[in-house]
Amino acid sequence: YTRSASWGTISWIVNRNDYWRPLVWEGKEPETVKEAVLVLPSLEEGSFVVQFFDTWSGSVIDEKTVESDGKQLTIAIPSFKIYMAMKILKT
Repeated sequence: YTRSASWGTISWIVNRNDYWRPLVWEGKEPETVKEAVLVLPSLEEGSFVVQFFDTWSGSVIDEKTVESDGKQLTIAIPSFKIYMAMKILKT
């Protein structure tokens, strides 16, 4: 889920294997998502700061600067289990 505005972009990143039945009925946790990549189209050319947040604590878990070629922005996502939030700001 992603929303963009003039100040930047925010996203809620979800593990597609996270749904209520295994968690609630079976007591299982989803596997960790590793080496995922997010590609966002139509961002302007330039540098962007990307922050990733733990959705339970609100703390920043990773931050990086990435470059857009003006057609798309490719972002390597840190490993996570269930949810993660992301904020993208133009530098």
